[in-house]
Amino acid sequence: MIQEATDSGQLWLVASTIVSAAAAFALAGFAGVHLWKENRRTKHRQFSAHTRISATAFLARRQLRSWLGSGSGSPDAFEEWLLTAQNVGSLSTHLDIAETRFIEMLSLAVDAEPEIMSSVRSAAVHFLSGANRLNTFVDTARPVGIEIADWVQLRNDAWLDFGDCVHILDDKVGVDAWLKEARALDGKRAKENPPVGMLIAKFAHALERLHRDTRD
Repeated sequence: MIQEATDSGQLWLVASTIVSAAAAFALAGFAGVHLWKENRRTKHRQFSAHTRISATAFLARRQLRSWLGSGSGSPDAFEEWLLTAQNVGSLSTHLDIAETRFIEMLSLAVDAEPEIMSSVRSAAVHFLSGANRLNTFVDTARPVGIEIADWVQLRNDAWLDFGDCVHILDDKVGVDAWLKEARALDGKRAKENPPVGMLIAKFAHALERLHRDTRD
């Protein structure tokens, strides 16, 4: 009787251990599936945020590039754009549109990867610093004497801030795919519509050949 009770107790202990192990395994499996789903949702959220950020960044970059001048830009080209914007009264509109785009990127960045969030924040700081310098430059009457150097430097520093902002958007916020597509489209259009000078050169060459063939 004692032996039977002992055997029964051991069986119950084994069964209890198996049940506990199965429950723990099931719980771990459930936790693993939940973690996998959560990671998948996080990745999807980050991808969606990055896609929207890159689109807005492309628009902001294109806008800033139009301010800085063609190619690598120059302070003189920036000054020319600034004078034109002041003359037509559109400077505040330009700055407001750009600021709205950076605010949108910052709001999206909370769901992006940490590296993207940091880059967006850096680009926004450079833009806002440049905008602040530019507003100070515009709102300050043209000084006389040696103080004019500091006044002009405000405009040049704004140009540098905007240029650095463009570099950050290019290198760290993911506008590469947009730029590649835009360049491909430019190349396609250039082939479809060659410059007038090239057409004239081809026409002159054709006339020269025709004249040579006729003379021969």
